[in-house]
Amino acid sequence: MIQIGAPLAHDFSDPLSVLSDCHRRIEHFLSVLVTVTRQSRGGALDSEQRDALQVSLRYFAEAEPMHTADEEESLFPRLRAAHHAQAPAAIAIANRLTDEHRNVRAHHDRVAALVRRWLDDDSLPSDAIGDLAKDLDALAAIYRRHIPTEDEELLALARGILSAGDVAIIGREMAARRGVTPSPGPVYRLLADDHVRLDALLRQAVAKPGEIDRAAYAEFRKGLLKHIGMEEKILLPAAQKARGGEPLPIAGKLRLDHGALAALLVPTPTLQIVGTIRTILTAHNAVEEGPGGVYCECERLVGNDLDALLAGLRAAPEVPVHPHVDGELVVNATRRAVARAGYDPDALHL
Repeated sequence: MIQIGAPLAHDFSDPLSVLSDCHRRIEHFLSVLVTVTRQSRGGALDSEQRDALQVSLRYFAEAEPMHTADEEESLFPRLRAAHHAQAPAAIAIANRLTDEHRNVRAHHDRVAALVRRWLDDDSLPSDAIGDLAKDLDALAAIYRRHIPTEDEELLALARGILSAGDVAIIGREMAARRGVTPSPGPVYRLLADDHVRLDALLRQAVAKPGEIDRAAYAEFRKGLLKHIGMEEKILLPAAQKARGGEPLPIAGKLRLDHGALAALLVPTPTLQIVGTIRTILTAHNAVEEGPGGVYCECERLVGNDLDALLAGLRAAPEVPVHPHVDGELVVNATRRAVARAGYDPDALHL
């Protein structure tokens, strides 16, 4: 049996599919109401039937209105604001569905009043059970055309009309209605996946005890420099612009970390240097990826400019990589950069 609040098949990174998942729940809980009404015909309810009615009433009182708000307050306004050849067709469908929502709500309100009366009295007179059956039949008839129109027509159009930024904002709004942490968006996934890739390269570089795989390290070095450039030149400036020119409060610390990491990439790698890089990255990546972290905050701030940000990150150029440089001046400069980032170079054996 479907439980209210049970995980959906999709998460809020794919909000259009979540809307379709909710349709399956609407169909299920309406079927429960219809089945119990036909079985008991207003008579005394056994415990299973009583529980089924209560759960279904709760769904249509609590969850279904959020689904309607997802459409009327998040999806439909983005479709109406879209400049796309298919937008007029989608808007016409959305307007029709909005009208049907009003009719559906009226039927649900009458159903809820009758079912609550049934639960309270443990019976329902024949005229009342007849009214209940009529409202349930009317709901079933509306949903038989309403849900396929959404699933097969409107959502299909929306996938072609909405930008990645629109979809991400819709997902965050839907999550907020339910008091849950929104799923990571495309910028988060792009940069967090790069963290995973870089971490794998660094682990490969020191996979053999006491040795450094220079080819793996060179690939890591090149990738980390590009990743730092993506954040320094694209991500953090985008967030600062969205904040009216004010940088993120954490931006200064991130830049000190980036400076330390870049400095550590200058000399020929040693096990101590690799260990220091891993120490810094462990804390640094957690700040960026954690709940409410830098990546999620940047996605929230840029809003409708998310597509442009994502495109800029994906188009980021490779960073020129110069040969390693060693010597006392390099060592001292590296130690200073690590200290500025808040780490003790002596404790890290640099």
